[in-house]
Amino acid sequence: MDYHLIACSGARTYNVLSKVQKNGGELPQIQQGYLDENTTLVTISVGGNDSRFADTVQKCLLSFGDGSCKNKAFDKPDEDVHGRDQKFVGQPLETAVPGIINEIVRPDITQTLFQIHSLARNAKIVLMGYPPLISDHGSCLTSASSACPP
Repeated sequence: MDYHLIACSGARTYNVLSKVQKNGGELPQIQQGYLDENTTLVTISVGGNDSRFADTVQKCLLSFGDGSCKNKAFDKPDEDVHGRDQKFVGQPLETAVPGIINEIVRPDITQTLFQIHSLARNAKIVLMGYPPLISDHGSCLTSASSACPP
């Protein structure tokens, strides 16, 4: 078995496809030469960073005790998505994050999967999910002892 782990912490879909990641200088994963007709399995977790997961969690943690963080404003657009997230600036996280996921992240993940398939036509491609960390639109942060899921 020939195995290559080319995961890159903090990467977004554009880092997988074409843009060198700022914090590592590593070539985009799709350009590293591991995907070809002999590839039989590709597993990928992507989308969490695209959906601004870290920024959202940070906002929620910083607003601990103020109630739910769902009304905090989205205020960190990403110039690398070419303005596609500008319409969400100023919107509450409750609407901005699902909007970013549906209008930007989902199409970008789809494009990423198609690009992987174009290079590794014989591979089974498995898109790995993320565990649910916050339930009920952030309400678990209002009471750290009782509202968080086990």
